[in-house]
Amino acid sequence: MIYGLAYDALIGFGGCYKTLPGVMMGMIRCNVPSIFIYGGSALPGRFQGKTLTVLDSYEAVGGFMTGEIDQATLAGIERTCLPTIGACAGQFTANTMAMVSEAMGLTIPNVSMIPGVYPERAQIARQAGRLVMRMLERGGPLPRDIVTRKSLKIPSRSMMSERFLPGRL
Repeated sequence: MIYGLAYDALIGFGGCYKTLPGVMMGMIRCNVPSIFIYGGSALPGRFQGKTLTVLDSYEAVGGFMTGEIDQATLAGIERTCLPTIGACAGQFTANTMAMVSEAMGLTIPNVSMIPGVYPERAQIARQAGRLVMRMLERGGPLPRDIVTRKSLKIPSRSMMSERFLPGRL
């Protein structure tokens, strides 16, 4: 679409696990001034006094299948575990790839962990618009100037450290 519509620059938004790498790969492939913006995570929900994420709904299905919880409890968990817009709240693929976008230098620093419903998201989008226009005026940096074979070591290292933090083993 970038070439077909003759776009000069791109702000790419990704929201869930497959869209994030897809948008970033498209940015690198097209190599026009680009900034990636993650849509943000959903906030956790509350049910019967407990904080829940989508992971709790997976566990609840297992609990229902084994008779540990009843159908009404399962339904309550499913209806409350993801109460807002945004990607699943947890260190799953979407949030991990958002961290990668920062480590790769394709997004504005320190924006990946701001939840999707927070009003700061609109400010981030406006800031991205201003930045991409400056990049267009200057002729760069382009995505392939930023993402090189050598630069890919940074997100690889950050992912390894994220995966093997104490308490995660």
